[in-house]
Amino acid sequence: MTDKRKKIYQLAEKTKKEWPRPLALALEKYWQKTLKDDEGGLISGLILAILPLFPSAGQKDTAIHLGAASLYRWTAANLQDDLIDSRKIKKINLPLAKACWESAEALSATVPLSPLNRKFLRQISLKENSAIFSEIKRPKTIPPGILAPSAKSLFLLISPLHLSMHLNWEKSETKKLFKAGCYLLAAKQLADDLYDYRDDWKNGHRNFAHRGLTRLPHKNELPSYYKEQAENILQLCACCRRITKTVSPLSRKNCFESPLKILEINCRRELAKINRREEPNYSRTKN
Repeated sequence: MTDKRKKIYQLAEKTKKEWPRPLALALEKYWQKTLKDDEGGLISGLILAILPLFPSAGQKDTAIHLGAASLYRWTAANLQDDLIDSRKIKKINLPLAKACWESAEALSATVPLSPLNRKFLRQISLKENSAIFSEIKRPKTIPPGILAPSAKSLFLLISPLHLSMHLNWEKSETKKLFKAGCYLLAAKQLADDLYDYRDDWKNGHRNFAHRGLTRLPHKNELPSYYKEQAENILQLCACCRRITKTVSPLSRKNCFESPLKILEINCRRELAKINRREEPNYSRTKN
């Protein structure tokens, strides 16, 4: 773990210590899950990768505050997911989620932005909330569009976009960063939905891995179904890479490299397994 990521964690912990003790203790289980989820740098690493090659002390401090804000947004999103999941209602999540969102906003507020840029971030947040609302209101409706799966996870892009605007990027560059991030989030959501596709279907919920399905695939149809989904995920990852290369301020860095690699490795591994099973001599060799 880098020194800057450690400082993000330290600031986030310091913020949590300012909470009333019962609230902070109740959050601990979810907080540990957040730290585990961030082992690959998906949450805090995105912000740090936006920094210039030789950042000033002030720029580093800004990234640390926005990184800590991202950890709180991620935790709040997990709490909210459990809260709206009718299979495991936990009313105690409501004040915990609210406290996390408030901490995220307080940390973000230390990094000044113009009213116009704040409005841009607010619109992204509202788009995310609209996607969650639609999923609850119409659980069997799958929104159209290749980037639609990204909508529920847009909170992950708030801090990176915030930092890009604070660093005075050209508006067009920030928009390209946003679009590239949406392709990454769409790929990640599709991978998550694929993992839950059977349980969600049985529970009356339709996710993005159900597109084009009128029923669950039979056993002999699964290889081609998994192949198609894996190829869709890889295509989304490729689009993310292609757009990210055009973002000039990144100086040839790919701020999405770590999560992209994880998605691509998992997809290619599964494709290799499927291809191996389909080889004519597979069953004979197995026996």
